[in-house]
Amino acid sequence: ITPTGVVTTVAGSATESGLGHLIVTLLGLPPTTPSDEGVRRLIESTSATLDLTAAHPAARRQHLARALASHLRRRAEERPLVLLVDDAETLDPTALDALELATLSGLTSPLCIVLTGRRRLLELRPYLGERAADSARRTLTPLDDEAASHVLRQLLSPVDVPAESMLRELVERCGGSPLRLVETVRALRAAGAGQHGNATMAT
Repeated sequence: ITPTGVVTTVAGSATESGLGHLIVTLLGLPPTTPSDEGVRRLIESTSATLDLTAAHPAARRQHLARALASHLRRRAEERPLVLLVDDAETLDPTALDALELATLSGLTSPLCIVLTGRRRLLELRPYLGERAADSARRTLTPLDDEAASHVLRQLLSPVDVPAESMLRELVERCGGSPLRLVETVRALRAAGAGQHGNATMAT
């Protein structure tokens, strides 16, 4: 959070529960709030009369996307807003529709939406962001060995860091991918390797 705006981070999901999570996060509701309750609160905030339970699925998706986009713009008008969405390629299509609608050209709300994801995101939506008032794409290259080693050390902290030879082997296996680094460390910890008192880290 900054003096002039707010940054909100959201993780994606491949199901409508992911849409519910996005709604709950943006409405500032407790994380344990059921998805259906979040949707109900969102619809109430728009003063809509549409009965979503009886609506055709396509109409329901369209209405939810518009309602969420409207809420995002209102929040941005109150205070500049940056929304960070990780793993966007797994995000519910309705949520992606809402994010696109919220940033359409011609709208003036101080809203910036940053999506990070794998190439699959643009395979699914090759024109993503092209209707926005302003957009840019950045392709991140793999980490070099030094940076990857640094990330591994940070991820392994505060447990015992393995020998340099082991670090180099892990770096080579991960190919400079931050996601693979995270998944590798998660797998090692799940296997009980790298804990205090255990000098050997299994691979």
